[in-house]
Amino acid sequence: MSSNSYRASAVTLLTLLAYTAACDRPAVAPSLDVAAVDTNPQGRIAFVSTRDGNEEIYVMNADGSGVTRLTDNPAVDRNPAWWPDSSRILFESSRDGIGELYGMNPDGSGVARLTIDSSRATLPAGCGNRIAFASDRRLPPFTEIYVMNADGTGVTRLTTNNSFSEYPGWSPSCDRIVYNYDPGSSDASIVIINADGSHSNNVAGGGGSGQNRHPVWSPDGTRIAFASDRDRQGSFEIYVLYTDGSGRPPTRLTVNSAFHIYDFPAWSLDGTKIAFESYGGGIAPRIYVMNADGSGVTQIADSVSATRIAWVGAGSLAPPPPPPPPPPPPPPPPSGWPDEPAGFAVMIDEPFNALDENGWWSVQGQTTNGSGLALARDSGAPHSPSSVLQFTYAAGFQGGSPPGVEYYGPPAPVRETYFAFWWKPSNPWQNHPSNMNTIADLFPATSGPLYIVFEGSTQTLNVMPEFENDTRNLTPNVTATPVTLGAWHLVEWYVKYSSTATSRDGLTRWWVDGVLQGDYRDLQMPDDAGFTEYDLAPSWGGVDGTKTETDFFWFDHVRISTR
Repeated sequence: MSSNSYRASAVTLLTLLAYTAACDRPAVAPSLDVAAVDTNPQGRIAFVSTRDGNEEIYVMNADGSGVTRLTDNPAVDRNPAWWPDSSRILFESSRDGIGELYGMNPDGSGVARLTIDSSRATLPAGCGNRIAFASDRRLPPFTEIYVMNADGTGVTRLTTNNSFSEYPGWSPSCDRIVYNYDPGSSDASIVIINADGSHSNNVAGGGGSGQNRHPVWSPDGTRIAFASDRDRQGSFEIYVLYTDGSGRPPTRLTVNSAFHIYDFPAWSLDGTKIAFESYGGGIAPRIYVMNADGSGVTQIADSVSATRIAWVGAGSLAPPPPPPPPPPPPPPPPSGWPDEPAGFAVMIDEPFNALDENGWWSVQGQTTNGSGLALARDSGAPHSPSSVLQFTYAAGFQGGSPPGVEYYGPPAPVRETYFAFWWKPSNPWQNHPSNMNTIADLFPATSGPLYIVFEGSTQTLNVMPEFENDTRNLTPNVTATPVTLGAWHLVEWYVKYSSTATSRDGLTRWWVDGVLQGDYRDLQMPDDAGFTEYDLAPSWGGVDGTKTETDFFWFDHVRISTR
């Protein structure tokens, strides 16, 4: 069995065109004469450099001394961010094929992957026990702002801008997030939202004020440093805006008559200094430090990459509280798979650590508005919380097909089988007008499939054959257990072929959470060798119908056995 797996590639769009602001020009700090600045080391600065061949993450003291390389990987490692108490460094890496988020110790040890998704995750920022980041997983290539727990669980989207929302940064109290919003035009804005995504407020940008980007909050929460070309199209300076409600216009800190880009500001822990990068105009990127009023600029590093830098002190203003313990998963039945027939031999016991492994293959289906099949984390998953299958049905998804298919081909046709898995529908879940949502199916060698179906009107599981001589809707005839939305359910399914090509003595039984739902012993199976494919192919209804909300099906672990 072979498969072609298609994954959407993250697309990055950077627009540098801008218009000069027509009014309300900001106050300007004194011109910057490069001079001596107090370089008494105040913590460490993380940055990115290609000095050893490709983009890797380094740290140095605040005066540029003590440069140490932390990562050593053929992939691209970039966009570092210190955890506020300096205990961890978050970063983005393509080491697993596409940009995902990782954490590591300050010495580069203990690297741990935090996100698992077929789309890119980038620009992490930690505060308290949460991480904010940008991702295009909803509607590529547009990025939105997300938050998740410190261990990568509990991913929640905060914005729905259908544009480029990126570069999130936390307020010191961890209750608000600043980010830059770029609609792909000449203007880009600085926006503040609450940590739950509510109360969006544009604090800089719009109205022809150019590209305003890469905001970072001061440690005392009263100022936000950012880069902008509002005073000269394409030539970026460092500014600060004020969040004290005074209404003061932004203050420009840097002045340079030559074309240049001053970018990626980062505050010292005490708020008295700002580091930034300078590049453009044929000059290789360098890192400078200046006083918070724009005076005393000093170069501290060269041979760096034009990407985010991060400054941290020896300790946080307030150490983050420990993350809450994850909720306990529902206890599995005593034997794990309680209704597996005695004497059956296990063919495959699959945890889904990857989409394509151990004879399982993936195919992307309908990808409308970010729909599709991907791996995800779920701390409540009963078997493999670090990696579950996620089928996304985005708003606009059309009825009649699945977001993707995960399938397994046995070595030889199977005539008697046990097919079990853990499954969770999202809450809410929008039913198709037909009330039929397939979950899984078995494909015979020569016939249509045998489906197990989520029946929306009763919220029970049915079995539906599409055989030449049997096309019934087999409803529960023992117990009709309603499915609880948003909860994991153990689904077990037993099927046995008819004894002869013409006899109606084929068997099917199915269980939900260990309770027998249906027991039918009169199926007319196809006249062939047996089942040749096991599918997780959850289609939303039949023809017609359009999703008006974004819903999900998740699968955790599959067990297949035969006699």
